[in-house]
This record gives sequence, structure tokens and C-alpha cells, in this order.
Amino acid sequence: MKILRSSSFLLVFALLAASVSARQTENASFTDARVQATVQDGPTGTVVTVQNFYSQPITAYLVDLRQALSPEQIQASADAHVKSLVTKVHSEHLSDCIATPLLHKPIAPNQVQTFLALPASPSSKMQRTIQLLAVIFADGTSAGEPDSITRLVAIRKMHWTHLTEILALTQQEEKENAPLEQVLADLKTAREAKGPLSPKVDRDDWNIADGLYRTAILNINEDQQSSAPLGLHAILELRVGEYTKDLKVLNSSSPPINAPQEPHVAANY
Repeated sequence: MKILRSSSFLLVFALLAASVSARQTENASFTDARVQATVQDGPTGTVVTVQNFYSQPITAYLVDLRQALSPEQIQASADAHVKSLVTKVHSEHLSDCIATPLLHKPIAPNQVQTFLALPASPSSKMQRTIQLLAVIFADGTSAGEPDSITRLVAIRKMHWTHLTEILALTQQEEKENAPLEQVLADLKTAREAKGPLSPKVDRDDWNIADGLYRTAILNINEDQQSSAPLGLHAILELRVGEYTKDLKVLNSSSPPINAPQEPHVAANY
């Protein structure tokens, strides 16, 4: 009995190892003359390069990353009585220099942007698929899946909505000369009012709101605890200026975030 079980595990190992050695990450990206996504497996992992052939900068793009065991691999694992088997992993890479200018940069005409999509993992036996889903250019034109393009614009609108809320709250606290403890408590209360993440809540909207409020609280704490701390009024004034600047960028972006849009498909996968 022990010999049979050992042979089963050897069979699984052989099947999975053969799959890995033959595997190349599939590039399922759309085709458009203005942009090209290339995928390359290397010693550090799977690298994605997005190249801009258009006359306008790319301001946002969305890449879908999927890993999955094949039906044969799943069956082999079942035959070998493997427990706690992960069969699928889904993630994404979203770059938007309008919504998150401190984190991401535009891709200028005839330039490229490269990122490590999936790190090398010798123990991973999953087949990989990478897909560039959508691109938005500075002139408001776009390419890719309509639902994904709509989602990118909707995400910008979510940033605008929650930054507007935080700006209004900060301005009110500044006007009332509220003490530090109250400012932080009010920001925390506003964040918690968004409620817990659930299947009924749009994941994008919840993540953006939660992240922006957490960042607002963190920034005030860091300003207060720095080696040369500013007074609370100066801190709030600084943040009001930053929020106003970010909202101006969002308001002037193309396509217009406040224009009528197709219904956003909630990202609740």
C-alpha cells in the first residue's frame, strides 16, 4: 500500500514537472495598432511590457493575471489524495497616472512600461495566462474590452467622489479649529461608515474609499510625528491643497469622469 501511494505521488510530480518545463505563459491580449503587450518568461518570473505606438500618452491600462492547474493536473492530484489543492489564482495590475499619480506614470508615445507580473516560483505548477484588457489614452480614446474601459473610467470617478468627501471633511475640521484627536476620529468614523466589504458592495469602490481614508489618517499622523512637525492648521491646509490638486487632475482628465457612462460592472470576483 505504501508503494502504491508513493508511486502515485511520483506520477503527480512527473506530470506537473513536465507541464512546467513545457509551459510558456500565454499572452491573450487584444490586438490594436496603437498599443502592444508582450509577455516573456525569464529567470525572475513573467515580465509584461506595454508599448505605446500612438501619438498620445497612455494614462491607464489594466492587465488580467490568471494561473490555473489543468484538468489533468487536478485529476492527478486527486488520484494522489493531495489535500488543500489551490487550482486557480486570479489577480490584476492596474496602472493609472490620473487616479494614482504618485504610484504610476504615463507611457509616452513610442515608449514602454515594464513590470514583473508573476514572480518565478519553481514550486508552482500552474499554467499562466496574461491579458491586457484595456487602455486609455490622454485624448480620451481607448482600446480593449468595453466593460474594462468603462471600469477604468468608473474607478477614476470613485477616486473623485471619495477625495471630494475627504476634502469637504478636512475643510470643515480646519474651519472649526478641531483638535487633532477629533480630526482623526472623524476620518476614522467616515471610513468605517463605508461598512465591511461584502458580496453586495462594489469591491473597487470599497477598496478605493478604504485606501483613501486610511491614507488621509496616516498622512496626518506622519505630519504630526515628523522631526519638524507642523501645527494642525498647517497640516490640514497642506492636505487641502493636495486634495484640491488631485481633484483638478481628475476633473480635467479624458474621457470626462462626470460624463454619462455605461453601467459599471462590479468587480466582485
